[in-house]
Amino acid sequence: MKKYEKQYENSGNPRTVPDCLNENDLPFILTVEDDGQGIPEWVDFRNTDSLGLQLVNIFVEQIEGSIELIRDSGTKFNIHFSRLKNGKLG
Repeated sequence: MKKYEKQYENSGNPRTVPDCLNENDLPFILTVEDDGQGIPEWVDFRNTDSLGLQLVNIFVEQIEGSIELIRDSGTKFNIHFSRLKNGKLG
């Protein structure tokens, strides 16, 4: 069973919550990928000046999900999140 770390944004400094979530806790995955040049290894996508990546991180925080970046033959983001509870994600 694969484990995922839950990520939160805190005053511009991302931190990892110590508890790990397993794939049963986050049953939905949104995948966005392309086959372009990819994001260089030195780029920290959680702490960047790129407006697009900032918006992605804010979205993941709002839905209380986790995000995974795969740099293989382009760029692939997997956003893991859970179902709606009382009209809200999480």
